[in-house]
Amino acid sequence: PSRGTLLRRGIQLDPLCPVCSTEIEDTEHIFIHCPLAQKVWDMAVSHQWLPMRPFTQSDSSLPEALHVLALNRHPRLSRVVILLWSLWKSRNALIFKNETPSPMATLLRAKRSWAEWTLRKSSPTLPLST
Repeated sequence: PSRGTLLRRGIQLDPLCPVCSTEIEDTEHIFIHCPLAQKVWDMAVSHQWLPMRPFTQSDSSLPEALHVLALNRHPRLSRVVILLWSLWKSRNALIFKNETPSPMATLLRAKRSWAEWTLRKSSPTLPLST
């Protein structure tokens, strides 16, 4: 859970984002508003991995934004979801391993995961890597 969620559950901790320390960490901050997320989404577009940013600064609900992407049949929805997962992994690596998150490493992890997922999807007989 995000730090904001833990605080609402009565757990006393610093609620600020561990990545940027500028805002209370909630889902939308982690995946949309945090400077790390902003850089990763920008890089995904500039590296032509996504045709455009899937979220805007005005998006205040990640579930609603994802619902809109799904309804509109966003051409790269699987990439968006894998990039969200990669952002979560980068955030957790900072918290649990004290690893400074890198926008490029976050994007590369997402690309690698997406390529593996695509390969498995097209060749279901391949063994899963560990």
